Amino acid sequence: MLQLEPENTILRDTVARRLKSVAEGGKGETFDVRFGEFDGVYYHMVSFNKVPTELTLSLALPPGCTRDAETDAATTQAYNAIAPGVVAAKAPERGYSITLVASLDKVPGDKVDMFVSKLAAVRSIVQGIPLRRHLSLLSAEQSKRGPVEIIPYREGQSMYVKPLEDAVIIVFPMQFADENDATVATNFLQNFAETKRQANLSNAPACTYHLQAPLEVQEACKSKGLPVVQANGGFMSFSMFSRHVAGPRLETAIWSMTTFHSFISYHIKTSKGYIQNRMRKQAQDWLKVLGEAKAAPQKKKAHAGHAKFGAAFAKR
Repeated sequence: MLQLEPENTILRDTVARRLKSVAEGGKGETFDVRFGEFDGVYYHMVSFNKVPTELTLSLALPPGCTRDAETDAATTQAYNAIAPGVVAAKAPERGYSITLVASLDKVPGDKVDMFVSKLAAVRSIVQGIPLRRHLSLLSAEQSKRGPVEIIPYREGQSMYVKPLEDAVIIVFPMQFADENDATVATNFLQNFAETKRQANLSNAPACTYHLQAPLEVQEACKSKGLPVVQANGGFMSFSMFSRHVAGPRLETAIWSMTTFHSFISYHIKTSKGYIQNRMRKQAQDWLKVLGEAKAAPQKKKAHAGHAKFGAAFAKR
């Protein structure tokens, strides 16, 4: 299966080239790069040759997902997680959720790779702030039972997070714009949940597929006075325990959860492509068989009466 990486390739390669240029004493070129990523995430990266050691990076999250990214605490957490040489701009660039300014000359030579890797994963750091609060407490074994929190993670969709004393339950309503995608997703997610029962996956987080909204979603909707959420692709729930978020597994778990819908959507598209290719090949095979099965032309046989008449006429 495809594993989405938290590091943006364009961002990583551009920052690495600029750092190399600064280390060699060069001014580098002025660049102003805008690019996008799946789930409606956009970047804007700027650096001028007059100040080659300064790089400005703006990040735009999907609509509705900027609540935590625009707070001071979230901004501080974002740039502190990258490096001391990264600070937040006084105000984010217009149309973006957060703007960071990196002083490349302050990056220690032995930490260049770590700096590039973390800056390239800024989306995971910023977008994962609300979920990180719950999983960090779980990792430290300080989680407490609390109400369900609704966390938007892509445009028009949210995850439902229920903290318990020894676990955190995360529920995803799997809503799809295309009904065909929803049909494939239902089968795919059922098999996804069944796969967890294999012996070699016994240490993975428990996952359950529901056709109807589970209790966590019902509780959240009831507390908000909203109708119970419906999803044409069903609901997927994960039970995370402290062993699943211990040490470096924490950031992996956060990234996997915030991109779960994209992960499933990708495999649904590839599954549909595979099915279409199989159907096309099968149709071609049938046409080939039908072409080979055409009956050979039959030879015309002379009528017996005509043959006798001809012979009698010849004797005369």
